[in-house]
Amino acid sequence: MKNTNCSSDIIKNLTNKVLELIVIEIGKDEMKNNIEKKIINPLMFMIYKQLYPYIYTIIIVIVLMFVMLICLLVFFIIYLKK
Repeated sequence: MKNTNCSSDIIKNLTNKVLELIVIEIGKDEMKNNIEKKIINPLMFMIYKQLYPYIYTIIIVIVLMFVMLICLLVFFIIYLKK
């Protein structure tokens, strides 16, 4: 039982040290630039590439709804004037 706790403590300490080193390395400006250029920008481009038809469709639907609302208001005002 004591051996298990000892190995567990060693693994815990080792994991903490590795994570600390990773955080320090990621904190460097050069690494941030590499992550942005090689991971984040391509992911954003892929997401945009797949979602842009839906985004444009939503924009078109909202514009059409606004135009319909204006037409209905105009017809309603014309109807009330009669």
